Amino acid sequence: MSTGPDLGRFHSGAFDLARVAGVPIVPVAITGTAGVLAKNARRCHRAPVRLEFAEPQHLVGPEQARDRIAQMLRHIDPPPPH
Repeated sequence: MSTGPDLGRFHSGAFDLARVAGVPIVPVAITGTAGVLAKNARRCHRAPVRLEFAEPQHLVGPEQARDRIAQMLRHIDPPPPH
């Protein structure tokens, strides 16, 4: 999770569970959420939000997922202003 425009640190719990279960992780890039609930805001607002899903992947850890999502975000156009 991040409170700014940069990706935050990923934790390993979900990756450990996926590895043990033998299931893939689906990287998801989400943009536009700052328009819904701005930092220190008290109310949510309608705003365009974009979700981009990558193919399911058997990832070794959080660093791989973070890199994949960063790559996805570089190719996503920001949602239009409302």
